[in-house]
Amino acid sequence: TELSLSLRQPLYTGARLKTSIALAENAVLSKDSQHDILQQAIRHQIETLFYRAQLLHREVKTQQASLDRVQKNLVQVRTLFLGAQAMAFDTLKIFNQKLQIAIEQDRLRKELRLLEIHFARTLDLPQPRPIAQIDLARPAHTPLALDSLKRVALQRRPETQAIRIGLQAARLQGKLARSAYFPAVSGVLSYNIGKPGLNQVANEWMDYFAAGVQVQWNLWRGAQDRHRIEQAEIEHNRLALEEREVLKKIDADVEHAWENLHFSFKQLNLAEQLLAQQRERFRITGTLFSNGMATSQEITDAESELTQAELFRERVIVQSYLAAADLALATGTMLQ
Repeated sequence: TELSLSLRQPLYTGARLKTSIALAENAVLSKDSQHDILQQAIRHQIETLFYRAQLLHREVKTQQASLDRVQKNLVQVRTLFLGAQAMAFDTLKIFNQKLQIAIEQDRLRKELRLLEIHFARTLDLPQPRPIAQIDLARPAHTPLALDSLKRVALQRRPETQAIRIGLQAARLQGKLARSAYFPAVSGVLSYNIGKPGLNQVANEWMDYFAAGVQVQWNLWRGAQDRHRIEQAEIEHNRLALEEREVLKKIDADVEHAWENLHFSFKQLNLAEQLLAQQRERFRITGTLFSNGMATSQEITDAESELTQAELFRERVIVQSYLAAADLALATGTMLQ
């Protein structure tokens, strides 16, 4: 009968232990990078939904201003009709315009309610909540160097970090597979107690310590280690190709977002010029209409085009914010 308590300490493992620890650390980094990718995407989605809601709010407000103008025109044309200076058709035409605006307002409010439902689902809210309207200031056109943005993207995009972590994991897998060609050497220290123990003649209980070195070396495993090395090399080559594609996509994403942002700034300048001209046209046409020198068709056209110019400016303002969010996502700075 013998009892033994052993302590084993690896002395040489062919880098198996060190590589296994590195692989475990690499797996943690991989999860962190995937978490960053998900966070960036969710933040971008939330900002996109929020700015879309702001656009709907601003469109409803613009349509209400249009409705007020049309109501004022309707009062004027009724006054002219009672004075025999306008026909019933003129009154009907402007009233129809008023109905069309009311229909569009209802559609916009419905779109806003649907967006609030989507927003609540994205934020995991129990019930949809109204999205508050904020005053979006006119975005300032800050010149951005495209080359510097690309460098930032290469440093900050979590996708680049994820692919590099994957390449490192493939290299470690290959190193771990090659370590199987080397022996594993361990030091062993044991405490033993038993009968007859080391003295077969006395046949008594005794205890003793034993120390030694254990060597384990798999000399043949049916080419399993070679296949593991080949698989690691194939995975590394695949990830290297994927890295090139990811870098190309990041470069294209930054250029696309940069072009959209600059385009929105140019469009905003044109939209403001167009709005100023349409306001002046509506003012002149309104004066002529009040004096019976312009037709209901002319005042209707002037008001409709003024409304379209106002809506266009609101859309371009919100589009510039959306383009800025796209650029933040493209450069990996969405969470800043």
